Amino acid sequence: MTLYEAAFAALARIGGAGARRPVAQVTLFGGLASSVLWPVGEAPADAVLAARLYALAAAAASVLNAALSAHMIPILIGLGVAPALAVWIGSVRGVGQTGARLGEVLFGRRMSPLALGLLAALVLPVAFALGFLAGVSTPAGLAFAFLYGAGNGLLTIVRGTVPLVLFEPAAYGTLVGRLLAPSFLLSAAAPLAYAVVIARLGDAAALALSLGLAALVVVASALLWLRFGRGAPGLAALEAP
Repeated sequence: MTLYEAAFAALARIGGAGARRPVAQVTLFGGLASSVLWPVGEAPADAVLAARLYALAAAAASVLNAALSAHMIPILIGLGVAPALAVWIGSVRGVGQTGARLGEVLFGRRMSPLALGLLAALVLPVAFALGFLAGVSTPAGLAFAFLYGAGNGLLTIVRGTVPLVLFEPAAYGTLVGRLLAPSFLLSAAAPLAYAVVIARLGDAAALALSLGLAALVVVASALLWLRFGRGAPGLAALEAP
């Protein structure tokens, strides 16, 4: 369905004698088809899938971390929390983060990295849902900060341990660095993007955006666990070039 001749006929009808250059351009780019698609087709389907889901979860979690590091307290204030109380509530994030990491150190061997990633991801939507109540309920605000800190703290660990069960260890540095590059760029832009959202749509909209990003982390983590977390020792076929 993509024969050159059909394209040539269309170009001749449109350009007449002047179609020579467009014909050459079509064949120029068409010549790269095998160079691009043969290597893509050679990669195992599971390995492509695993890399994309891991990168998606890491990118969404990194955006949340960068954005809330800059805007958690202003968002709480915008939702109706008194400034001094907002600072105290925001500080509970660190308690949740450290507590969750301590739990991983003490008991983490009982749970696979993919299962831990899913558990940490599931905490995030609950945290942001409670965040909407922070302006009318201090306990809800405290739970928001604590649960988000716990989920984010675990996801930081998961970002480093999940590749150990998905990919060939020898390819860890090169491959993971390549997959995480988009998350670094997105997290750098996240504080400014959230500032724009808050200025134009309000603090509740920023919290709703966070809930949406948390849902992305849940979906990607759930798919990773469902596909690779039950009996799959790893995807050694995905190696660094």
